[in-house]
Amino acid sequence: MSEPISNKFLTYEQFIAVAESIKDNTGHVTEYSKGKIYYFSPNARHGKTIRNLCNILESKLPMSCVVTNEMHIKFTENEYRIPDISVFCGKSIREKAENDLLYLETPKVVFEVFSESTEENDRGYKMNLYAEKGIEEYLIIDYKNKLIEQYYLYNSSYKLNKKYMNDDVCILLLYPDVKFITSEVFKLFI
Repeated sequence: MSEPISNKFLTYEQFIAVAESIKDNTGHVTEYSKGKIYYFSPNARHGKTIRNLCNILESKLPMSCVVTNEMHIKFTENEYRIPDISVFCGKSIREKAENDLLYLETPKVVFEVFSESTEENDRGYKMNLYAEKGIEEYLIIDYKNKLIEQYYLYNSSYKLNKKYMNDDVCILLLYPDVKFITSEVFKLFI
């Protein structure tokens, strides 16, 4: 995790009040953790990988699901994180999305696209945080090595299910009708 923007403790409400201003003035999205603000600044390949995957998921998931990115998820009173991609599914999930209440829900599936600077955090702190929250499926995307690691929640921790590369067909465990060729996620231009 990067260094906080400031060492001043903020409540989540104070964070929300300044987060949009920070984005407007710097172009950086921010995360809130333990009362501190952190930059969340992915590079172009990171962003393209996320867009590719969002497009794939939105075209294959059932209508009862919502795919988001750049949205804060509440973990505790002092811990709001932005998974690269979150998948929410359920009977009233679209209504909650329309009313900006998704941040209170627990995603079913989370994807993190890591870089060298975020790998330790994505495999350590965030992985543990997501397991504690009860997120059932966690996929770590390594765009440098064009690899997808799929984990499932078992007894409050994640277990590796499978690693996907090249033209392997990745199948979501919670939504087995969602299948995609791994290399499609890593295309720089579609």
